[in-house]
Amino acid sequence: MPDASVRLKLIKNLLKNEPNDIDEKDLIKIANFLDGYSAADITALVKEAAMEAIRELKGNQDFLVNASKPMLRPINRKDFEKAVLMVPPSLDQKTIQYFKDFETNIKK
Repeated sequence: MPDASVRLKLIKNLLKNEPNDIDEKDLIKIANFLDGYSAADITALVKEAAMEAIRELKGNQDFLVNASKPMLRPINRKDFEKAVLMVPPSLDQKTIQYFKDFETNIKK
C-alpha cells in the first residue's frame, strides 16, 4: 500500500490537468485519510470526485449541446468527502496485515 507521501503525489498527479480548488493543506489531509487505499482505489476515488462537478450539470441543456471542460466548476474538498463514501478501499485491514506479515516472513 502506498504511504502518505506516495498517496499525496498520486493525488496531485491525477489532479494536475483538472481544475480544482484544493489547497496543499487539504491535499495532505486527504492523502492521510486514504491510508489503506491502493493506487487503483485512489485513482477511482479521484475520478469519482471529478464526477461530482459533472453531476451538477445533469439536465443542463447548454452543457448537453456545448459540452466543454470550462463549464465545469473546479473539484473541491467536498467532492472528495462524497467520493470517499462511494469508493471504499478494496482491501480490508486483515488482508493488508496478511501481506505485511508475508513480506516480513519472506525476507527472513
